Amino acid sequence: MDVEALLDVQPDLLARLILHRRERLAESIPPQLADARARLEQAVAQASSSKRARDASASKVDGLRRERDGFLAQAADMLAIDIDVHDANVASSIEGAMARASEADEAKAASAITALKAAQKAEAARQEHAKEHELAADAFQADDKALRGADSRVRKLTNALDQCHEAIAYWQGTIADGFDGSHPLQDEARAILAASSNDAEESA
Repeated sequence: MDVEALLDVQPDLLARLILHRRERLAESIPPQLADARARLEQAVAQASSSKRARDASASKVDGLRRERDGFLAQAADMLAIDIDVHDANVASSIEGAMARASEADEAKAASAITALKAAQKAEAARQEHAKEHELAADAFQADDKALRGADSRVRKLTNALDQCHEAIAYWQGTIADGFDGSHPLQDEARAILAASSNDAEESA
């Protein structure tokens, strides 16, 4: 078969090969996509659960902080002093207020000490829950990262499947319409066959 005769056949064969590869790829993607979507659904549920746990933990910490600060405000009013309520300094601030309370008159001292002890209890609980909140926040961060990865996987597979369907439709239409001399595949086949012909002549 001469070059011109091959030119009539090669583009069609090449197009059918491309179409076949795209069809096989399109068949292989749906099971992967179904698995990816199932994993995404699990990741969404897990991230949602860990977010609720993180938010509930943060709310608990904030509530204990407000409770502590309320008791400290009561003691400060009774003793007519300022009490530093910053988390890093509050323990030493309570100890200093206790010392001041012991110097106050008996009625004020008793009430102030009661409020300060309640503040100490709330602060101890806040510190304990703050540790739990850190763990909950770390867990959510890990779950959110997994969620973003699962979502990215679904998007990539969805895009790949869409591209396959577009390519299949294109090549099916191209094969059905046939090839003329201006088609890119015709030029590609001509170049390949010409190169093969030159190689054959040089080796002769």
